Amino acid sequence: MRAASHFITEDLEGGPIIEQDRTRVLHRDQVADSAQKGRDLQRIIRSRLYLGTGTIVSFVYGNKTVVFN
Repeated sequence: MRAASHFITEDLEGGPIIEQDRTRVLHRDQVADSAQKGRDLQRIIRSRLYLGTGTIVSFVYGNKTVVFN
């Protein structure tokens, strides 16, 4: 599984990648396990962006991503 953070453009995920990472999904993982791994990976990436820039670019609220510009 891979997750990435992009610069914001008009196209979804169309901007250059700022940060990315990956994690293993095992054959014995259930759907809920895989979903949790994805959420955890996104949090890790966002924390790296915050630590690198000193500002929060976006965060997830429910099923939506809130972006500050």
